[in-house]
Amino acid sequence: MTRKEKAMRMRAEGYNCASSVLAPLSDLTGIDEETAIRMTASLGSGVGGCREICGAAVAMSMAAGALFPPNAAEKGNAAKAAHSLLERFAESNRGCLRCAQLKDRQLQGEVRSCNELVEQCVGLAEEFLEHKGE
Repeated sequence: MTRKEKAMRMRAEGYNCASSVLAPLSDLTGIDEETAIRMTASLGSGVGGCREICGAAVAMSMAAGALFPPNAAEKGNAAKAAHSLLERFAESNRGCLRCAQLKDRQLQGEVRSCNELVEQCVGLAEEFLEHKGE
C-alpha cells in the first residue's frame, strides 16, 4: 500500500487530515504511527478546529521538521524546509493556507477536496523526505 493509499484509508476510517498526513510518513520521519496520530489529533479543521492554517499542511511541515537534528543550530533549516513546502502547497491552492478559505473555495469548485489536499501534502512531504530536503 502506498503512503497516499494509507492516508486515504485513514481518512475513510475517520482520522483527521493532519493524522492522515503524518502517520503514513512514519517510515520516513521516524515518528511511529501512534505518536503521529496523538501529535496531530488536535489539528483537524484547522489547528484546534479554528479553521485557521490547514491541519494537513501543518502535519506536512512537521514531517519536514523531522528530517533535522533536534538542536538549536538546525531550527532555521527546519523552518526554511517547512516554509518551502507551505509555499508549494499554497501556490497550487490559489494562495490559500487557511482551512476556512480552502473549504469555502472547495464549495465554489475552486480548489481540491480535503482528501485531495491530504494526498497533496503526503506527496510533497514524501518527495522532500525521500530526497533528504534537496
